[in-house]
Amino acid sequence: IFVNGAHIGGFDDMVALDWLGRNLSSQEVVGIATEPLQLGREPQPGQDAPIDAGAWVSPLTGLNVAPLRHDMDLGGQAALAELCQRGVRYLYVGGSGRGFDASQLRKQTWSFTARLLLPGAAIFEIVDCNG
Repeated sequence: IFVNGAHIGGFDDMVALDWLGRNLSSQEVVGIATEPLQLGREPQPGQDAPIDAGAWVSPLTGLNVAPLRHDMDLGGQAALAELCQRGVRYLYVGGSGRGFDASQLRKQTWSFTARLLLPGAAIFEIVDCNG
Protein backbone atom coordinates (compact mmCIF):
# COMPACT_ATOMS: atom_id res chain seq x y z
CA ILE A 1 0.00 0.00 0.00
CA PHE A 2 1.35 3.40 -0.92
CA VAL A 3 0.23 6.76 0.47
CA ASN A 4 1.75 9.89 -1.10
CA GLY A 5 4.43 7.69 -2.64
CA ALA A 6 5.48 6.09 0.68
CA HIS A 7 5.14 2.35 1.24
CA ILE A 8 3.06 1.78 4.37
CA GLY A 9 2.30 -1.92 4.21
CA GLY A 10 0.91 -4.73 2.12
CA PHE A 11 -2.22 -6.82 1.90
CA ASP A 12 -1.37 -8.74 5.09
CA ASP A 13 -1.05 -5.46 6.97
CA MET A 14 -4.52 -4.43 5.78
CA VAL A 15 -5.96 -7.79 6.89
CA ALA A 16 -4.29 -7.42 10.30
CA LEU A 17 -5.54 -3.85 10.72
CA ASP A 18 -9.05 -4.98 9.80
CA TRP A 19 -8.78 -7.87 12.30
CA LEU A 20 -7.79 -5.46 15.07
CA GLY A 21 -10.72 -3.17 14.32
CA ARG A 22 -13.19 -6.05 14.32
CA ASN A 23 -11.91 -8.05 17.28
CA LEU A 24 -10.64 -5.67 19.96
CA SER A 25 -12.65 -3.41 22.21
CA SER A 26 -11.95 0.31 22.08
CA GLN A 27 -10.23 0.14 25.50
CA GLU A 28 -7.44 -2.18 24.32
CA VAL A 29 -3.90 -0.87 23.87
CA VAL A 30 -1.80 -2.14 20.97
CA GLY A 31 1.99 -1.90 21.06
CA ILE A 32 3.55 -0.70 17.82
CA ALA A 33 7.21 -0.73 16.80
CA THR A 34 9.07 2.57 16.70
CA GLU A 35 12.59 3.90 16.35
CA PRO A 36 14.07 7.31 17.15
CA LEU A 37 13.06 9.97 14.65
CA GLN A 38 16.08 11.31 12.83
CA LEU A 39 15.95 14.63 11.07
CA GLY A 40 19.36 15.43 9.72
CA ARG A 41 22.40 13.79 11.26
CA GLU A 42 21.21 13.26 14.84
CA PRO A 43 18.24 11.33 16.28
CA GLN A 44 15.68 13.47 18.08
CA PRO A 45 15.59 12.34 21.74
CA GLY A 46 12.14 11.28 22.90
CA GLN A 47 10.73 11.54 19.37
CA ASP A 48 10.11 7.96 18.29
CA ALA A 49 8.35 7.31 14.99
CA PRO A 50 6.44 4.19 13.84
CA ILE A 51 8.43 2.03 11.44
CA ASP A 52 5.78 -0.27 9.97
CA ALA A 53 2.05 -0.31 9.27
CA GLY A 54 1.47 -0.17 13.02
CA ALA A 55 1.43 3.57 12.36
CA TRP A 56 -2.08 3.00 10.98
CA VAL A 57 -3.52 1.12 13.97
CA SER A 58 -4.97 4.19 15.67
CA PRO A 59 -6.09 6.17 12.60
CA LEU A 60 -7.78 3.18 10.92
CA THR A 61 -9.18 1.33 13.94
CA GLY A 62 -9.59 3.98 16.65
CA LEU A 63 -7.63 1.80 19.08
CA ASN A 64 -5.09 3.21 21.50
CA VAL A 65 -1.44 2.53 20.75
CA ALA A 66 1.71 2.43 22.84
CA PRO A 67 4.89 3.28 20.95
CA LEU A 68 7.60 0.75 21.81
CA ARG A 69 11.20 0.58 20.66
CA HIS A 70 11.39 -2.04 17.91
CA ASP A 71 14.58 -3.46 19.41
CA MET A 72 13.32 -3.93 22.99
CA ASP A 73 14.03 -7.39 24.41
CA LEU A 74 10.53 -8.84 24.38
CA GLY A 75 11.86 -12.08 25.82
CA GLY A 76 12.82 -10.55 29.14
CA GLN A 77 10.73 -10.18 32.27
CA ALA A 78 11.49 -6.46 32.43
CA ALA A 79 9.93 -5.89 29.00
CA LEU A 80 6.87 -7.97 29.89
CA ALA A 81 6.46 -6.00 33.12
CA GLU A 82 6.74 -2.72 31.18
CA LEU A 83 4.12 -3.84 28.66
CA CYS A 84 1.73 -4.84 31.44
CA GLN A 85 2.36 -1.64 33.41
CA ARG A 86 1.59 0.44 30.29
CA GLY A 87 -1.63 -1.50 29.67
CA VAL A 88 -0.44 -3.09 26.43
CA ARG A 89 -2.40 -6.28 25.71
CA TYR A 90 -1.51 -6.77 22.03
CA LEU A 91 1.50 -6.28 19.78
CA TYR A 92 1.24 -5.40 16.11
CA VAL A 93 3.93 -6.96 13.92
CA GLY A 94 3.93 -5.31 10.51
CA GLY A 95 5.34 -6.53 7.25
CA SER A 96 8.14 -4.00 6.84
CA GLY A 97 10.75 -6.35 8.35
CA ARG A 98 11.93 -3.57 10.67
CA GLY A 99 9.47 -4.02 13.53
CA PHE A 100 9.07 -6.69 16.16
CA ASP A 101 10.29 -10.20 15.29
CA ALA A 102 7.26 -12.49 14.93
CA SER A 103 9.41 -15.64 14.90
CA GLN A 104 10.83 -14.75 18.32
CA LEU A 105 7.39 -13.96 19.73
CA ARG A 106 6.04 -17.30 18.46
CA LYS A 107 8.68 -19.13 20.53
CA GLN A 108 7.61 -17.40 23.76
CA THR A 109 4.31 -19.19 24.29
CA TRP A 110 4.47 -18.52 28.04
CA SER A 111 4.32 -14.74 27.36
CA PHE A 112 2.61 -14.28 23.99
CA THR A 113 -0.14 -16.02 22.01
CA ALA A 114 -0.45 -15.49 18.29
CA ARG A 115 -3.98 -14.28 17.50
CA LEU A 116 -3.35 -13.68 13.80
CA LEU A 117 -0.38 -14.99 11.81
CA LEU A 118 0.08 -14.01 8.20
CA PRO A 119 3.27 -14.07 6.12
CA GLY A 120 3.52 -10.27 6.22
CA ALA A 121 1.83 -9.29 9.49
CA ALA A 122 0.82 -10.69 12.87
CA ILE A 123 -1.03 -9.84 16.06
CA PHE A 124 0.16 -11.23 19.41
CA GLU A 125 -1.67 -11.09 22.73
CA ILE A 126 0.13 -10.94 26.06
CA VAL A 127 -0.80 -14.16 27.85
CA ASP A 128 -0.65 -13.09 31.50
CA CYS A 129 0.24 -9.77 33.05
CA ASN A 130 -0.12 -11.21 36.53
CA GLY A 131 2.66 -13.70 36.51
